[in-house]
Amino acid sequence: MNNITDNCFIRDISYKDYINFKKVFLQLENTIDFTEDKFIDIINKLDQQNSKIKVVIDNKTNLIIGIGKILIEYKFGNNKAYIDDLVIDNKYRNKYIGSFLLNELINIAKSNNCYCIKLISDIKNIDFYKKKKFIMGNEINRYLLQYNIMNQ
Repeated sequence: MNNITDNCFIRDISYKDYINFKKVFLQLENTIDFTEDKFIDIINKLDQQNSKIKVVIDNKTNLIIGIGKILIEYKFGNNKAYIDDLVIDNKYRNKYIGSFLLNELINIAKSNNCYCIKLISDIKNIDFYKKKKFIMGNEINRYLLQYNIMNQ
């Protein structure tokens, strides 16, 4: 993909995305299958929790090729963001789509006055997040990565 924005775009998830979302989501480790009713229920609950699921859509196929979730925790002090369930479809990896989506989630955090973003990742993905200026800490068999917006 030469110019990523010419080949795909990012939007909020919708109820009609169930089948294609599930295909990509189940590529995450430690996931289980889910029904369409549960899918709709989770989307409704996420809206109530200041969470957003963003999907990357391939312009040619109109299919979901990436997903990512962000939760904004509003505080009396500085707000904090958490990124979870970031995955790119196997066929589209190593084409900068993950960076495209991660940048969108970082911008959502910035626009919500968050001072940091936290996420948990498998060790095999650490270098990807480090390139995006996340720093590493330890948390029980996983790595806690944090992006400090204030220092950018």
